[in-house]
Amino acid sequence: MANTVPLLDDAQIEALMQEVKDPELPFLDIVELGIYRGFRWREETLVVQLTPTYTGCPALRVLEDRVKERLAEAGVESVEVEWIYAPAWSTDWISESAREKMKAFGIAPPLPSTDTPGANVKLLFSDQPPRVPCPYCQSTNTRQSSEFGPTACKALWVCQDCKQPFEYFKCL
Repeated sequence: MANTVPLLDDAQIEALMQEVKDPELPFLDIVELGIYRGFRWREETLVVQLTPTYTGCPALRVLEDRVKERLAEAGVESVEVEWIYAPAWSTDWISESAREKMKAFGIAPPLPSTDTPGANVKLLFSDQPPRVPCPYCQSTNTRQSSEFGPTACKALWVCQDCKQPFEYFKCL
């Protein structure tokens, strides 16, 4: 049987994955969010490896469908998505360009983690909320108005200086 799989290299596949947008943050792609982990060939099947932002994310099926659709458009007939759960996704995997795009869209990006293992987990469960800069005016005179936002990965905040409400992408 003749090989009908397009000869795509690492850069071409990554470029295709950069065209797959996150359903909850449609101005970001899965590469810059750190969801795309890589790929491997299993005979004529391209196995794309993704790490979910969290296991209960309701967008997993949509992401999987978008990856398969984009690769099918590029001529790859057989695609499988393999979900990689370890290591768990971290907000540290979000690129700097994605963080800048979040700010431009009025979402405060996750605060940087420390080198201390578990520091972000402690921050999530701390009695003291983090000092989140306002994406509009950069003031840290902000307060959390709700621990829960429109998606599980975001919380609602308000800037006390410019009075703008905004979403904060929680750090993990």
